[in-house]
Amino acid sequence: MNRVSLVLIIHAHQPIGNFDSVLEQNYQRAYLPFIECLERHPGVSVNLHYSGVLLEWLEQRHPEYLGRLRKLREAGGIEFLGGGFYEPILISIPEQDRLAQIGLMQDYLKDHLGERPRGAWLTERVWEPALPETLARAGVEYTLVDDTHFFSAGLEPEQLYGYYWTESLGQWVKVIPGLKILRYSLPWKPVAETLAMLESIAEAHPNALVAMGDDLEKFGGWPQTYRSVYEEHWLEDFFSAVEANQSWLECPRASQFLDSHEAMGCVYFPTASYREMSEWTLPPRAAARYEEALARVQSLEGADEILPFLNAGSWRNFLSKYSESNLLHKQMLALSQRFQNAKPSASPAAWRSAYRHLLAAQCNDSYWHGVFGGLYAPHLRHGLYSHLLQAEAALERIEGDFRKSPVHLSRREGFLPGHEALEIGSRRVNCLIQPSDGATVAAMHYKKAPINLVNSLRRRPEAYHRKVQAAASPSAGGFQSIHDRVLSKQEGLERYLLYDSYDRHAFRIYFFSALKCFDDFASLQLEESPDWAGGGYTWAETGPGACLFTRTGSLQMDGKSLELSVQKEFELVPAPSSDRLHCGLKVDCMQGSGRLRLGLELVLNLLAEHAPDRYYFAEQWKETLDWQGEIAIPGPLHLQDDWLKVNLELAPTPAPARWWLTPIYTVSQSEEGFERVYQGSSIMPVWDLDLKTADSWEGSLNLTIRSLPSEPRP
Repeated sequence: MNRVSLVLIIHAHQPIGNFDSVLEQNYQRAYLPFIECLERHPGVSVNLHYSGVLLEWLEQRHPEYLGRLRKLREAGGIEFLGGGFYEPILISIPEQDRLAQIGLMQDYLKDHLGERPRGAWLTERVWEPALPETLARAGVEYTLVDDTHFFSAGLEPEQLYGYYWTESLGQWVKVIPGLKILRYSLPWKPVAETLAMLESIAEAHPNALVAMGDDLEKFGGWPQTYRSVYEEHWLEDFFSAVEANQSWLECPRASQFLDSHEAMGCVYFPTASYREMSEWTLPPRAAARYEEALARVQSLEGADEILPFLNAGSWRNFLSKYSESNLLHKQMLALSQRFQNAKPSASPAAWRSAYRHLLAAQCNDSYWHGVFGGLYAPHLRHGLYSHLLQAEAALERIEGDFRKSPVHLSRREGFLPGHEALEIGSRRVNCLIQPSDGATVAAMHYKKAPINLVNSLRRRPEAYHRKVQAAASPSAGGFQSIHDRVLSKQEGLERYLLYDSYDRHAFRIYFFSALKCFDDFASLQLEESPDWAGGGYTWAETGPGACLFTRTGSLQMDGKSLELSVQKEFELVPAPSSDRLHCGLKVDCMQGSGRLRLGLELVLNLLAEHAPDRYYFAEQWKETLDWQGEIAIPGPLHLQDDWLKVNLELAPTPAPARWWLTPIYTVSQSEEGFERVYQGSSIMPVWDLDLKTADSWEGSLNLTIRSLPSEPRP
């Protein structure tokens, strides 16, 4: 009988910033039982990739696990794959960082597990045509991509039972096709059905390579899988079946097959990833049309021959679809360039220590969103910002930025041509201000914690929101692929489908009718003037750590027209134990008259809305951050985080007539279903204005950031 080689490439990863309990659960339900099962089946070899994030956690929490991996490797049961240590999307980071990420992983595997890897796992299988240059320069011999990549290059399904060469500018690497039929069979289909499929391939394609690349978490960590994979012993039965059919079925290490077989030819891929990822990159309307196109094509005769060419978007689309991803990405790129500029004159040890935090901030998950992807998870965004700020603080010590002045003001470009940002910084705080978006503070870095105090997410339509109503109760039926599951983790999610007009930044000005109330604010029905809230402001530097933003124009309010000039001044004032961001406001009425309200919205995110260690407080008043409503406060309003030891004092002048407070919730999808996610709180002091020609109004808000002592404040 003809033989077939089944190459299993299994990938394990957890995002930076994920909860320790989640990692431990996956360890107990997937990582450990998988290895225990593999140890009982010496006739089976697998190719394993663990991200550096996970390897460092295992080294700290379960060092014995690394010892078991090393023994399995020495016995021939495992081949390790490298890749970017902190699991970046390689095409999204500079070349020098790509090489550093891959090299760091190669060194770690050699030092800790005794093997310098020959292959590399490609994060989310995101491919661009120039990528072979990076891989070859880094010493990578092979990688795995999906069959989708091969189909996009024009290959037929029967041509995917082997491996190929690809190159860019003469730099060659081997590429292995991972078959979707296997990804959707293991561990979902009965073992006998999977064996029958492999046997039919062996009969039709002598000496075929049949490869699968997929997540280790699907073997016990995903919903419903622990019971089927281990309690109902699917994996045990599968490995036993492989060993029982060694007369025609081999399960070798990838390098064993590559060393003993010739390539089937040369191939060149377009920009690609797996189909679901390319679909998630699309905006809602385009995603709906794409889904409709898929359905129409699938109803046609010969649909299988057409579908490979019906591609959606590229991974980079996430940077335009989500401004928050682009903001984080461009801050990371700017810091990466600063590291390269500082390297020649820096202490090598200090530079490497700081640089490693930058590499950690390149972990992919928080840069994109789909069923997987962590952009909607504030704790995962916080994980990246935490490393970014640690890198920034360490680099500033290397650069010596604050030796001559306690504050600086600098331009930051690269977010969008023609839309520069300004950064006001001290040793402890950096504030990134975007003049083109209402002169708002897009990021507020408190490096001592370290935390981005804004770190929110704009509520925007998503293609899956139309399914929220249909997902009110768990779908009936049997076991389903993770991509087919439609569940809702909470009832009434449709109430939270609100969509913002602007990015969720701090210090945004709202002019709105005096007839509007808190409920209008919470439901996004203020009908404020968008020109003043989100329009462009001109700016000028007014001193060290200070700048003035100005806008002049018309305001239509309750049937009346006013000509206004608005000045917004920011100044960062460091003190021995705190930093104060002063926002001064001046409104000049040049013509017209009217009564209206002025709100100055701050969006702040302390990550947990209903935790006892995160709360508001003022004189004789204290509430958790999910509190919403209107309140009159004679003095300052505080937000306190006893976990990160941070206190924020908001002190407006003159005292506003009222404060409006409301949590910000998004509705997102994950592997467990649709869910409500807290994205910070919207906090707005509101002043009543009665203006006529030649009138002026002046006010301010001071945001003071302090670190708490070791004992939490009561």
